[in-house]
Amino acid sequence: MHPIPKALLALAVFCLPASADLFNHKIVLVGDKGAALGGAFAGLADDATATYYNPAGLTQIKNIKLNVSAQVVQYQKQKIGIAEGTDIPYNSFNFSPTITAFSQRMGDWAYGFSIVTPQNDLFTGEQKIEGAYREPTDTAASCYAGPGKTDPCYTRLNLSYYDVAKTTMIGPSGALKFNDKISLGFTLYAIYTTELEKTAYGGWDANYVDGNADDLSRFHESSVTRSVTQTGLGGTGTFGALVRMSQGFSMGMNFSPGSLVWITRTEEQRVEEIRNDTVVSAANPVTKTNASAIYNLSGKEKHTEISAPSLSLAVSWQPLQPLMLTAQTDYYLGSKYTYTGFTPDDVSAKGRSGFEALTPLKKTYTIDKNAVVNFAGGLEVQVLKGYSLALGGYTDFSQGPDDDRPASWDRNIDYYGFTASLGMDKDLTQSRFGFGMAYGDASITHFQWTKSPGGQPILKQTASGGIDRVRQNFDAYNFGVFLSSTLKI
Repeated sequence: MHPIPKALLALAVFCLPASADLFNHKIVLVGDKGAALGGAFAGLADDATATYYNPAGLTQIKNIKLNVSAQVVQYQKQKIGIAEGTDIPYNSFNFSPTITAFSQRMGDWAYGFSIVTPQNDLFTGEQKIEGAYREPTDTAASCYAGPGKTDPCYTRLNLSYYDVAKTTMIGPSGALKFNDKISLGFTLYAIYTTELEKTAYGGWDANYVDGNADDLSRFHESSVTRSVTQTGLGGTGTFGALVRMSQGFSMGMNFSPGSLVWITRTEEQRVEEIRNDTVVSAANPVTKTNASAIYNLSGKEKHTEISAPSLSLAVSWQPLQPLMLTAQTDYYLGSKYTYTGFTPDDVSAKGRSGFEALTPLKKTYTIDKNAVVNFAGGLEVQVLKGYSLALGGYTDFSQGPDDDRPASWDRNIDYYGFTASLGMDKDLTQSRFGFGMAYGDASITHFQWTKSPGGQPILKQTASGGIDRVRQNFDAYNFGVFLSSTLKI
């Protein structure tokens, strides 16, 4: 009977995800009418959330406005196959305030201030792989060689994880109306980001003697834990323009030169194993155990993440008094950043005897984000005095990652979503209630568990003995209920 190789377990943990959907932009739709129109708001930008979508639109606001918007329910569901008939449930359920924005117009000038949370993910999950097996593979033979030992071995692997990521941006906006047709504006944001991953593998296998659970001819247990904590501080900005071509038609542009964030990253990993090689029974109560930590590290480093420029181009058109149409294209350039992590040394990792002492080595990884183009569109219809219905649709194509990590997720999720909402406009308040749904056409490179001829769960390997990471497709779903309220002073 061969125990579950700890090197494989350690490498398997390295395959686990960073926080979810860091390479998508619209998982949480921000704001009031902007969320209702699927994010196609840069060409209209006529409420306080223009600070985020297009600050030039602040010059259109007639009152002092204070907007508070939130995703009161945000649920994401994914499942990724890790073995035949076995999936990792990768689910998120949380509350996400999206924006608090204040704006005021003073003649041709306008200013605003906003706190935006465009990302707030909390994912948890747990999975088990277990099975009885024999060693050698002959089903009539015993698992562990010895007279009378004909009962099967039993193996169980447990996986649990906890991922949380949050980004908050805070800062002022300003705008100037040059004439009846052209307005320009800017927003400056300070960025605070946090990310925490916790993953754990626990595995054990045993041979029960003569069917008695108290009699063990061999027992082995492995435990692998890993946590990564990242905290970042940085800044970004946007420059907006709004051009009103004619009554009811306008064009908007919002440009960001990119962002700069300084990240402090702490990584901790530990692999432990306990094994007993002596028959334990009522007649032989003496145990011979070995317990050791074969891999233990704690490292801290700092790196810089620089995102590339992005550009949004949008139009809005009111062909009829009760109808407003919007459309928008968002172009995100590709970018690259590096960070320092840890990996087992090549010699012991390739050996995989199960009892080697792994030496952690520092390695600098390069992460590439792809350039993508997203599309959004929406319409709003006044159905009664003070009431409107809005529909929106959007794409949210993933920017990657494509990187050089030997056991990365190499994850891509392309979302297609829509929103529907009801708006209410009263003398002193504006409110909106709606929901959004998205489907993700996703792919991932991920390790796979399989079974040896005798039935033991093992990691699938390549012909050269490395871990075989299989490209697979899976579905991702996103559902959110959003609520917005604006006070007009």
